[in-house]
Amino acid sequence: LCFVSSYNKFIKFWKKMNNGTANHLLCCNCIEPIMTVSFECTECTDLVLCGLCFCCGAELGQHKRVHGYRVHNIGGPCAFPNEFDAQTEAWTTREEFRMLDMIERYNLGDWEEVQKAVNPSRSPEEIQLHYENCYLNGRLGLEILGNVQYPKLTDHTSNIEVDETLSAEVKESLSKINPNELRLLAYMPDRDDYEKEYLNEAESIIANLIFVPDCSELDKEVILCAINMYIAQLRERCRAKSLSRDYDLVAQFFKDQKIAGNTNPWKYSPYDIRRMKEERELKESLKSFCQFLAAEDFVTLVKNLLRERAVKTRISDLQEYIKNGVTTLKGLLCKIFLISLI
Repeated sequence: LCFVSSYNKFIKFWKKMNNGTANHLLCCNCIEPIMTVSFECTECTDLVLCGLCFCCGAELGQHKRVHGYRVHNIGGPCAFPNEFDAQTEAWTTREEFRMLDMIERYNLGDWEEVQKAVNPSRSPEEIQLHYENCYLNGRLGLEILGNVQYPKLTDHTSNIEVDETLSAEVKESLSKINPNELRLLAYMPDRDDYEKEYLNEAESIIANLIFVPDCSELDKEVILCAINMYIAQLRERCRAKSLSRDYDLVAQFFKDQKIAGNTNPWKYSPYDIRRMKEERELKESLKSFCQFLAAEDFVTLVKNLLRERAVKTRISDLQEYIKNGVTTLKGLLCKIFLISLI
């Protein structure tokens, strides 16, 4: 009685498993999904065996191997009966439809995912070979694809000479930098790129994006926002590169390095050092306006501001002289002479 009770519990569990598994019928003995042919016992209630367990004469509970049985072809008839020999298990209609659905879902080539849904007992190589022999290269493929006329493509670029030289703007910028400095910068002239670009981590924004055809509207908006952020950083990179080329920042950088490393104190006079310091400070204060002005306009602006500052200084000195009673050049020279005697 205990054995019968356990068997009845197993049958209830098997029914529950089959109800929860809509795509596969489970074997009562090995609990494996039955994909092709099943054997139902006519004397036991709800007892179904797969082909392997039936051939081995499996007995469980009240079931005996001598009981009567009915054969059910779960997968339907074979769609390509002439494509299989005695050693190869024929494909059922159910497997064919499932294979085509999975190929449409996972795209052609992902045979591992297709194999999981079609029949776990078949290998991915077998599924790929079946698809190629029966659909692409078989009668069905020849009938469908045989009359397809593909458009003829004409190469219109064969007679066009491509100018592989650098642009005049890039050439002019490179002419001011010696090759050793270019190697130090890891600059690639033919591509006009640096080994380490400005905003070098910009590509990480879209590196892990996954495009799914049936994604939600929110996911699409998130992906589009990430792409827009990446495009904005690319524009900023191009703008910085254009500013660097327009203002010759690389050549100016190496020039400043040479001036800073100069140990000859007699090469520049105190007046030159003071003037260079004022010019450098003025350029530093106006650096934010470089993005709105061309390089020539910026240089002109700096010269005019320096000239304005010099004129204002000269006017202030003359006003000081007039305040002290010096109104002529002769009087100024006399005052300077008297000051030198004190």
